[in-house]
Amino acid sequence: DLEVLEAAEHAWFHLLHLHGDEVMFDRLARYPVQAVNWHDRETPPSLTDARKRFAGALCGGLRQWETMVRGTPEDVRREAADAIRQTGGRGFILGTGCVTPIVAPTSNIRAAREAVEREG
Repeated sequence: DLEVLEAAEHAWFHLLHLHGDEVMFDRLARYPVQAVNWHDRETPPSLTDARKRFAGALCGGLRQWETMVRGTPEDVRREAADAIRQTGGRGFILGTGCVTPIVAPTSNIRAAREAVEREG
């Protein structure tokens, strides 16, 4: 991992994605990255706890399948608002804990953007 980051050190932004349910957050959050993303709704730490343990930007807040694909726009707005509250809306990138599935309804993607505009 560190070899890849060193090879890409000239890039202006590095986002580390921690996949799975045992992500070793504290160990990997020491990597030289500007942001970290993980399935925060499914595995520790919460966004609130991660804010205390990582100085860079946090990325997440939305469950990719339950909320973004199978949820309603209101579910997305509610979960987004909670994530923004957990982080104080600073140093935070709203997104899913992994990729946003291509089958996510446009209305849910729009609801995420609206939540950021309203809450953030």
